[in-house]
Amino acid sequence: MVFKKRKVFALGLLSTMMSTIAVAAPNEEQLDEKQINNIVQSFLLDLKNVPDSACITLPGFGPKLPGYVKTSVLQTARGEMRKDIASLIENKLMTIKVDAKKGALYPEDPDYIEGEEYSLSYIELTPEGEKFLRHEASKPYISKSGNKMVFMTNRFCAHVVYGGMEKFTKPTKNPFDNNPHQVSWVNFLWKPDLSKTPWLADEVLMDALPYYPEDYPKHNSKKENWARIGMMLEQSDDGVWGAGEKPYTLRW
Repeated sequence: MVFKKRKVFALGLLSTMMSTIAVAAPNEEQLDEKQINNIVQSFLLDLKNVPDSACITLPGFGPKLPGYVKTSVLQTARGEMRKDIASLIENKLMTIKVDAKKGALYPEDPDYIEGEEYSLSYIELTPEGEKFLRHEASKPYISKSGNKMVFMTNRFCAHVVYGGMEKFTKPTKNPFDNNPHQVSWVNFLWKPDLSKTPWLADEVLMDALPYYPEDYPKHNSKKENWARIGMMLEQSDDGVWGAGEKPYTLRW
């Protein structure tokens, strides 16, 4: 199977942060490699916590499936069913009734225009699809036009294999956040778990994941096809370390 390659973009701030890699200070010995591995590995067991790059994001907006989406978002410019959508159907994650009705979009949809109707298709989940679906809704916000907006997504997420921690920053108070807790940014390795995600045997769906494994030295062959990602860990009020709020967002 051919994996996509990722272009690496240097972030000066992150590079500076990671240049002083942590050996935890004596009074912070609880946050060592073993502790971090336990936290991250346990966190990733739940599909709602895996990176977005381990998920196929369905086009269109709306409440948690089953539900209606614009037919046009499921099709190519030539009016044919998109390959990833067709593969999701073939792998029995969902079914679609194309052009099920004419109707309006959800008021929260960015394309919503009052009184305008579209050709809508109905997406139904299968029992298998329900196991892998992850629905997310953003906090409401006001658009430039003054409308109340909610960004909503439906994703089919794969289980992942945890490859271990590479680096972590020395625990410190976030200087740009009113949160009084100590935080640490952790870099670790991961990859899709093919054994627990049978639909990834379909190369179309594997390729649809925004997953970009990195090249490693040839002598390090055990890390073949691993991708890197970062996560913010944070102490709770009682001093226990765990995944922070919006853990994949660098909140420095």
